[in-house]
Amino acid sequence: MTRRTPGPPPDPTATTSFQVRFQKLQFLSPKPRKNPNTTKPPAKGRWRVRWTVDGREFHESFRDKTPAGYYLTDLETAYRKGEPFDTHTGLPASMARAKSTTTWLAHARDYTLLQWPRLSPNGRRSQAEGLTTVTMALLDRRRRGAPPDAECRRALMRFAFRPETAWTEQPPPDAVVALAWLETASLPVHVLSNPATVRSVLDACARKLDGTPSAASVITRKRAALSGACGYALERGLLTTPPLKSVRWRPPAVADAIDRRIVPTPQQVRDLLAALEQIGPWAERLQTFFATLYYAALRPSEAVALRENTCHLPDSGWGWLDLLGSEAKAGSAWTDTGRPRQARGLKHRPATETRRVPIPPILVTMLRDHLKRYGAGLDGRVFTNMRGNPLQDSGYGRALHLARAIAFTPDEAASPVARRAYDFRHGGITVWITNGLPITEAARRAGQGIDVLMRVYAGFLLIAYTTAENAISDAFDPDSAPGDASPIDRDPTTGPDTDPGPRSRHDRRDAA
Repeated sequence: MTRRTPGPPPDPTATTSFQVRFQKLQFLSPKPRKNPNTTKPPAKGRWRVRWTVDGREFHESFRDKTPAGYYLTDLETAYRKGEPFDTHTGLPASMARAKSTTTWLAHARDYTLLQWPRLSPNGRRSQAEGLTTVTMALLDRRRRGAPPDAECRRALMRFAFRPETAWTEQPPPDAVVALAWLETASLPVHVLSNPATVRSVLDACARKLDGTPSAASVITRKRAALSGACGYALERGLLTTPPLKSVRWRPPAVADAIDRRIVPTPQQVRDLLAALEQIGPWAERLQTFFATLYYAALRPSEAVALRENTCHLPDSGWGWLDLLGSEAKAGSAWTDTGRPRQARGLKHRPATETRRVPIPPILVTMLRDHLKRYGAGLDGRVFTNMRGNPLQDSGYGRALHLARAIAFTPDEAASPVARRAYDFRHGGITVWITNGLPITEAARRAGQGIDVLMRVYAGFLLIAYTTAENAISDAFDPDSAPGDASPIDRDPTTGPDTDPGPRSRHDRRDAA
């Protein structure tokens, strides 16, 4: 064990120093025996390595000269490499990290406590899923008494990566056993300094439990959790270099543009809304909810949080909705209130920021009729279920599933069109874009960045360009043929349903 002898007081503002001096190896003779008649073999001396850091002397003793010499060489090598020496332990950064006993599980739990207040409920769950995958990949499988992996993952998700203040129950016996084993089997954080270990962790993030590849979006979320935890390890001095930069591992590309097959047409939306009336009273009251997702392009979490006093519904003409927040469903285990939903600000916006969305007369009429027939909830909520409670994903998801079976042909029902409530929002935004609404205004109404909107709806921008070019052609030359493409912007054979191909040398390289 490294010992420190008294010396000049160190600089209280610094924890590392480059003022290091080394001394020669010192041989310590054995102490004389008190009983010269003992039959025990004679004691051997010890070899001591001595050095000073910022005026404080440190030393380490060894039984043999060879390991003492190796230890001194390691210290001198670290000094020549320019590593700072810790003024409290006397060790260079690399050796101090190697002696650290902080396990990955302990560090990940500390990181969870740090991030919990800052994350949304869905962000908390996503981070816990990523940390669970990484923790299972950083275990010493040679430890005896390992519980089944399913119990370990369940214990990590329910208890390890949630603060104790968020627990709704005490860990059952099987979870206690699993957590105890995980604490002993978890590897130290510094093992991530090995590129091979980092690669194995990233590979685990890219696979499902059955070994098949994970979705690109899932890999991105898990890699983000790993990156955040590693960044916190750098702050704490448990790592000296970013581990993810030590390997050339490229995650699968995430498709930004939406699949055009999922976007319903205006006629398909009308058919779905009419089909809800045939299912029953509980589904009929959801008709205006889905219409709001389509005509106002609201997110489902924003529509669930819509209040009556934020709806401006004139007798005629356009109205507007003032959006104050959202209530995304994450599960009662991840919210501060213990309920499935938690009220938060608008997505990617400050908590106090609002958004005004103009709504067409057809939606104004539907909202007025809805409030007149069903009324608002006790808290002023516009959309509630039959019992007056907030809507749940399972409820309107089931209604949409039944409506698709009624409104669609067998081929349409087998396709991915309008399978999710969110697809109604996609349909509304595409109507805005393809009918000439400026991109900046469409992004503002949708609550998205302009760059994000252009990437997600890139395929529909081609239709908007064609509409605009036809109008320009009519203005310049009323006798011009409609639908002619601009020869400057794209090839005449390229249309909304065809791929224009790589447009830059980077795209050509990726395509190759």
